[in-house]
Amino acid sequence: MRQANEDLSAALDRQAARHSFRSRFVKVGPFTIRLRTDSNADQLALETAFDPSPVRAQDKPDLTVYVACASDRSASVLRSLLEPLVSTAPSGLKGLADRAAAPCVVMHDRPHQLLKLFDAKSATAVLFIGDPDLLPGWERFSPLKEFIHLLALSHDCLLLHAGSVVDKERHRSVLLVGPGGAGKSSLTAFAVHQGMRTHGDDYVLVDLRAAQPRCWAIYRTLKLHPSSPAAGLTRGLERWQVDALSQKTVYLGAGDGSDASGASGDSFAAQTDIAGICGLTQRVSTSGMDDRAHVDPNKNPYVYSYMSTIQQIPYWVGSTLQLTRQLHQAVGYRALSVDDGVGGMTDALRRIRALL
Repeated sequence: MRQANEDLSAALDRQAARHSFRSRFVKVGPFTIRLRTDSNADQLALETAFDPSPVRAQDKPDLTVYVACASDRSASVLRSLLEPLVSTAPSGLKGLADRAAAPCVVMHDRPHQLLKLFDAKSATAVLFIGDPDLLPGWERFSPLKEFIHLLALSHDCLLLHAGSVVDKERHRSVLLVGPGGAGKSSLTAFAVHQGMRTHGDDYVLVDLRAAQPRCWAIYRTLKLHPSSPAAGLTRGLERWQVDALSQKTVYLGAGDGSDASGASGDSFAAQTDIAGICGLTQRVSTSGMDDRAHVDPNKNPYVYSYMSTIQQIPYWVGSTLQLTRQLHQAVGYRALSVDDGVGGMTDALRRIRALL
């Protein structure tokens, strides 16, 4: 597999040069990703979801991601290169639990005609899009999340399915964990509306390489369903588009400047020390929560965070569990039940501020 991946990486590089793939660099927490896209994939503008601050081109990025669409003239060559991977039987979760045992991860989403390859040894990834019209919203609004997850774990960092609230004066953050429907996005948007900052409402990157865990922003997107109590309370955010599948409105962090603290714009902060973790539940309206991830946040704090994350990205789950436990051992945690409506969010935000 090692030789095959080296050959694939070299072949991809040749194709990118031959067909004039566009290159640009995006910042993903402490890491830099080089995106190389063909002419059709380039129109998807996947980089929009990332921090818009300029990134200095680097000779050796942490990861190079090739993105190609089947309709491009290079598609037949790329398809032939990737065909052996498509025909390979998919690995089960047991085979993907250990990053040492599975340094190369192949993901094939047949309903959406997506093929993804991540090779930790060559720091190369591929996103092959069979039909751009079938591309689901989460690939546009949280692009490359599987690759970021695996890149982070390769460096003892953690991509966490979580929102965050940031104190802009003290540059400290509280993570908001919980499954879909727990209220992460609503509470994050409400905090931004109240003048606080965030690292995101859905995914954040946790850096565990020092004694003090730090939180980094990955995406500058925030998604709200029309039924959210925070719908309309979006000061500091810019409306982008509506996700046709979920009917959620997707917002972008306002502005693209930065201040001395490393904050991007007025609403999104680049990095902060993590002051605490809140396991969210909705006290009244829990109908939207994913029952598969419904672990008691009081009895199993780190499992509450872990289960929510691996449901979204079920790769290298052993490493994810180890680092999630390490995070919870280093940072204080409290379960937080949020009442409905603006009053419930106001009270929850008051209790979160006490942790900051």
